[in-house]
Amino acid sequence: MRSRDHSRRLLGVVGAISAVCVTGGLIAYWALSPSTSDGSKQERRGSRCILVTKTIADSNKINWESLLKEDVVLVVVPGVMFLHQSYKVIRCSTMSGLWSCVRHLKKKQLLLKPDDLETSMPADVPRYVGQVIHIASELDLAD
Repeated sequence: MRSRDHSRRLLGVVGAISAVCVTGGLIAYWALSPSTSDGSKQERRGSRCILVTKTIADSNKINWESLLKEDVVLVVVPGVMFLHQSYKVIRCSTMSGLWSCVRHLKKKQLLLKPDDLETSMPADVPRYVGQVIHIASELDLAD
């Protein structure tokens, strides 16, 4: 009888110590982990697909290195020389291949300069992206 009481008491003490350790560990994890919603411009903007046309590729106003650190994929229009190398750069050899890439990426935003494209955007593309943004100048990408 006495050993049963001792076992229960020991089990209760071990359980209480375990609960305190787990609670302390969770509190430390939440306090030390980086915040996932700091309200930054990058977070509000979301994932983006940018069509790199000749005008955009030739621009010296765009900081490509900092842009590629964001959740961005650059899809290069056929016939455009774009020298930046990254796993986030997709070079397309046909316009149908370009639009297929855009559809399959399913990004929140598609940024394009429609005047620079040889063909217009297919009617079904807006179903695959959250928002289509027509950029007026390269400065729209620089922010």
